[in-house]
Amino acid sequence: HQKSISVRRRAAMTLRRIRRDEARNALIKACHDDTSFNVRLTAAAALGEFEGDEARDALLKALSDDEHVFVRRSATEALGRLGGDKVKAALKKTTEKDSNDLVKAAARAALEQKKKNWYW
Repeated sequence: HQKSISVRRRAAMTLRRIRRDEARNALIKACHDDTSFNVRLTAAAALGEFEGDEARDALLKALSDDEHVFVRRSATEALGRLGGDKVKAALKKTTEKDSNDLVKAAARAALEQKKKNWYW
């Protein structure tokens, strides 16, 4: 079982480098549906390398719906790389409403980094 998780994580890391819709779609599926939080967090991190509404919306879903703190933190960090008004609003909400301080801190850091870089 652990070997299977390792293979799926490596696949997500490889898909990160492929800038095609098929790679993005496979990462979205892994981010939402994989049974391992390790695979989901790796897929979320990889989605932060993709531009477009599909990647952003998948990360917003992971941030709001995933039960695992590390997946939500990974989604928060990836969203911080993407930027945009929808992301900014979600990160602000996360700083106030998420149940975990680690995720809240990641959201604050992403907002602060974007403010410094004038990406909003």
